[in-house]
Amino acid sequence: MLSSRLSDSITTHSNSRISKVAISFLNKLELLTAADKFSGTWKTLVERFSACDLTYESDRLPAIGGLARRMKPLLDCRYLAGLWESELLSQLLWRWFGRTKIPKDEYLAPSWSWAAIPGEVHYDATTSVRNKRNRKFMDLAEVHQCATMKNVEVKTIDGSEMSQAISGYLQLSGSLLPSSIDSVYRIKVRNSLFNFSGDAEFFDDTFDNRTYYSVPLFYYKFDSKVKTEGLVLKHSGEKGQFERVGYFSDIDHLYYDGGDRDLNRHESWWSMIIGRGDDAEKALMTENLYEEYDEGSNRYTFTII
Repeated sequence: MLSSRLSDSITTHSNSRISKVAISFLNKLELLTAADKFSGTWKTLVERFSACDLTYESDRLPAIGGLARRMKPLLDCRYLAGLWESELLSQLLWRWFGRTKIPKDEYLAPSWSWAAIPGEVHYDATTSVRNKRNRKFMDLAEVHQCATMKNVEVKTIDGSEMSQAISGYLQLSGSLLPSSIDSVYRIKVRNSLFNFSGDAEFFDDTFDNRTYYSVPLFYYKFDSKVKTEGLVLKHSGEKGQFERVGYFSDIDHLYYDGGDRDLNRHESWWSMIIGRGDDAEKALMTENLYEEYDEGSNRYTFTII
């Protein structure tokens, strides 16, 4: 059986709880018939794995690496600091599941990887397969991808994809929307409030007045609702370079019944998310923020480290 072969690959870094999580995952793996189904199941594994206690946080990637090594032939793509290249954009949509600021004492992974921060992470219901309802949603949803991956690289301590990361970057082409943190759980994007989930090192009760940048990654339309998900970034100070600080999504779904009136509302919401900004917003988009700008598509090229 596939699960019995993979169970031998659990690394010596794993404690007993991690091993149980991995074995449970391997049993479910027997039911999978396609790589796209595996993608959601990998997210579920990450959720459970990240909740396990490790003596050293630097063991996060090596501990899960043995399992990833056996999965690689099924996916035929690169494994990048805990994420799979073929589904990288959707796997970026993790959110930290904590309530206390946790300082990061050492480099663990690129900021866009779930392995970059200590503690438990979750994926939104729309991008995981925790239950049949979520799987049905993804089967029915009309999905619009709002950004494009242009390049991604991860350097590890010994050159193996499964080992501890020591550096990495992700280059995207998409929208960069100037935003402000309104509260612990809210971010304001183009005068609309969205749910905000700050990462462990960033989470706090107070926020400065600096400008952050929201990057929509996916826009979903399903049944009578629409939904947006993306990343929140801060500029590193280097040209076109950012670090992830959190995740954002809609507060409330906009209802859509297919009629002309709701179609106009749907198109207005879509334009608000990826359309061109006003003059005040354009004034904030200085050349130091991006590597390239395509006027025709209104897309910026930038890098997340």
